[in-house]
Amino acid sequence: MLGCNQRKAETVAYLGEGFTFFYPTDLSIRVKTPVEDFQIITLTRSKDVVLELYVGNNPDFPPEDSDEPIDVATTPSGAVARSVAHTRDDGTQDREVLFDLTTGNEWPQYVHCWYKSLSPELAATADKIIESLQTGPPRNTP
Repeated sequence: MLGCNQRKAETVAYLGEGFTFFYPTDLSIRVKTPVEDFQIITLTRSKDVVLELYVGNNPDFPPEDSDEPIDVATTPSGAVARSVAHTRDDGTQDREVLFDLTTGNEWPQYVHCWYKSLSPELAATADKIIESLQTGPPRNTP
């Protein structure tokens, strides 16, 4: 049977203030607080940046240099998500997603996720992390 020897990637939860996301255990996570009112979270595999997240109240979204349409959706946990995606001529992918957490959250009010120039494989990994984001305490694993 195809795929019967493949293992499901293990994930771990990142518990933020008012949100949770799940990421594969083969990624490293670094959280920086350059100024006390926001955080930058960076997820890497080896030396490759897979996904970055801004957590705070003043996101830089939408990207000024994008002509791509902004998609709007509501996540299962009730957050409004705005998304811009682009596939480059070489097949690499860019994506930015802004989650609006303003309902019920003083801080953070937004989680802004992005990746740039990722291979389709790494972009799929980043997208799974983005899609796992939920507001409030963790309710289930992906």
